[in-house]
Amino acid sequence: MDKHGLVFLDETWLGIKVKHRFACVHGHDTHISARNLIRQREIGCRECARIVANGRMHTQAAASGSTVLDRSWRGTAARYRLRCAAGHTWSCLGQSLLRGARCNVCAAMTGAQRGVPLSDGLERLRAIAARHGGACLSTDYAGSSAFYRFRCAQGHEWQTRGSVVLYHNSWCKSCARKRARLLPDGLARLQAAAAVHGGRCLSESFRGTAARHTFECAAGHVWEGYAGSVLYSGGWCRRCGRDGQRSADGLARLQETARQHGGQCLAGRYDGRVARYRFRCVEGHIWETTGQIVLRGAWCPACAASTAGQSLLHAHGLAMLRERATARGGVCLEETYLGTARGHRFRCSEGHEWTAKGSAILAGRWCWMCAVEAQRCTIDDARRVAHERGGECLSSHYANARSHLTWQCHRGHVWQANFDNVRNKGRWCPDCKNLNQISNRRSKAHVKLMPKN
Repeated sequence: MDKHGLVFLDETWLGIKVKHRFACVHGHDTHISARNLIRQREIGCRECARIVANGRMHTQAAASGSTVLDRSWRGTAARYRLRCAAGHTWSCLGQSLLRGARCNVCAAMTGAQRGVPLSDGLERLRAIAARHGGACLSTDYAGSSAFYRFRCAQGHEWQTRGSVVLYHNSWCKSCARKRARLLPDGLARLQAAAAVHGGRCLSESFRGTAARHTFECAAGHVWEGYAGSVLYSGGWCRRCGRDGQRSADGLARLQETARQHGGQCLAGRYDGRVARYRFRCVEGHIWETTGQIVLRGAWCPACAASTAGQSLLHAHGLAMLRERATARGGVCLEETYLGTARGHRFRCSEGHEWTAKGSAILAGRWCWMCAVEAQRCTIDDARRVAHERGGECLSSHYANARSHLTWQCHRGHVWQANFDNVRNKGRWCPDCKNLNQISNRRSKAHVKLMPKN
């Protein structure tokens, strides 16, 4: 705690999250948790910090030409009363005061208030930008509430209101965020934190608490970790952490468990309960699983699936399949029953042989080849459809529903069309269709082709 100028007063240490009693060099007593000190949530003695804040408050007010009427600093969210050099009494929030807020009455009188444009507003913006090493890219001034473009020394460009730059001492937010992440002594702190663990930081530069840096532990393991984790959360080598959690007899326990199941553990190294290991069962199955699953009593998944399947088999499954096949005029060619989810060989009355699941046969399904043949049409079907239309089918051979057949209508017109169009889509003689369109007085063909009286 020397860095914060504090002396530990408690007799016992209760942990990093518990508040302990400290004394500063000025004799003030305070209660702070060590974690807040490490993470810089507390800068040390609160009373000393309040004194520093009071001094900063009065200094900032004096720089703005005002005097603070309140006695003490109460935080950035509190409101404070001030009196300017002209005698005006005004108030603002603590955060506005620290940013350089000025008397609003004076601002109105000098044109610095909203709605009253400054005569030299653009020159002021350019002067402030130059003071920060940047530039104001806007060419016209439209009041402090208007937006203007700026460029900082690092090349970042952004747009903000003129009042933010003129009265709140604000500049590039990208640079501000970068400075907040980059600790000035970040690399030294990383090296010190690594030395505490007996290791070292291999990175040559500090890139921020949210960036990864390279470390080497005392065991020689090299890895990358976030600087914030090492500095504030006590993070270190994960591999060493896992090694510390290993049981000395872990591999022996796995081997003994495998032996009790009649198998063996094929791993030669124990890496903890959550690591994966290879095993071989008595049936020769090889698989990989975590050590904790085996230690809990689980074993070969293939053998477990086989055992579960055997328990679900119908006691008279083969007899049921043979009975269904006989009822269809066929036969079941299997000698053993493998379950409803497994394939079995069958032969139908037409001599077709195929493989089907037992569940499909028990559900009423049968030979798929016979089902296809049952849906196949013949030339007699085509002749029957033609006869229903008042014509006839002149073809003597039928291949399939998509092959063209020769047709003749009742007027003697002959054409070719496939059976699918005639039977399923209702199409017939194209010549008769044209004649019907011409004879219809309402059709365009009749108007175009028939002579006018």
